[in-house]
Amino acid sequence: MAELPPLPAEEAQERILHDLQPLPDAWVPLEEALGFALTADVLARRTQPPWDNSAMDGYAVRSADVAQTPVTLPVVAVLHAGDQPTRAVGPREAVRIMTGAPMPPGADAVVMQERTRTLPGAGLGLVEIQEAATARQNVRDAGEDARAGELLLPAGMVLGIPELSLLAAQGMTSVRVPRRPRVAILATGDELCRPDEEPQGRIVDTNSVAIAMGVPRSSARASRWTSGGWPSGPESHWPSGAEEPPGSSRSRATPPRPWSPSSCSSDRRCSGSAAAPPLCPSRSGPAAGWTSRRTRGWRTTSGSCSAGGRGTPGQTPSPPRRRVRSDPPSPPRISCTFQWMR
Repeated sequence: MAELPPLPAEEAQERILHDLQPLPDAWVPLEEALGFALTADVLARRTQPPWDNSAMDGYAVRSADVAQTPVTLPVVAVLHAGDQPTRAVGPREAVRIMTGAPMPPGADAVVMQERTRTLPGAGLGLVEIQEAATARQNVRDAGEDARAGELLLPAGMVLGIPELSLLAAQGMTSVRVPRRPRVAILATGDELCRPDEEPQGRIVDTNSVAIAMGVPRSSARASRWTSGGWPSGPESHWPSGAEEPPGSSRSRATPPRPWSPSSCSSDRRCSGSAAAPPLCPSRSGPAAGWTSRRTRGWRTTSGSCSAGGRGTPGQTPSPPRRRVRSDPPSPPRISCTFQWMR
């Protein structure tokens, strides 16, 4: 057989991605959407900022009054961020203003406070303007960030911190993004053991651990199976008081047959709970990896399987034997299914 030529990386990637379908989208809180891409355009709900406001701490003035400097003006009001103007700025008047405060009617510029000098006087005193200002200087216009009804962020944009802050300013608390991918990492080989096991001549599986650590960088979740398939990872925590995992260091018999959570499309189907996974009968005898001998703190029990596997359809086949704790806590009521992997 003739040797096939190497496949260029770009072509290999194209072949892999050709038949992939986008994951379904879902609403997620903004705090959990960092790094995801939008699945639809987002329109602005609000005009932001909603009014002309000061970009500096200083004095709101009429630019025509400060064309020639220095000039001294009476201070007629003070505006903090969150305040609303109570009066207009008249000719040759100034209003003390803070960053973010709405511009008072009549004023069209802000002179930053470092270019001024306060002087004593009646009321709120006087201010000496030491630098000329032009119209709209140090003023942020209404709608500078977005105007209601306009396109805010297009579909496909990756959400970073600035984009999520922009959505929050629009009063949004959630956004539609693709469902978080789930990555299954299977490390196989009789020579492997989990990091929490005694090696006893075997090799500790570190590759799947390293790969699982990199998965969240792609906004995905990882589940790991090592040497027989006992799951670990953020989506594979086993409740305390549950059955002893197959092949655990507490009592290791023959290596268990690997399995994985799935939609149970195989001809061997079992139902159970998260605290007591079912084990379908194999070709003969109890499932590998479990012993029926009595040990301290453990007792033997049996499981049940639905139609399929050994036995006549519609009848319950001979259940496998497995060990569970004598005093397990009440298991959570979580229905799940498991499928043998061949």
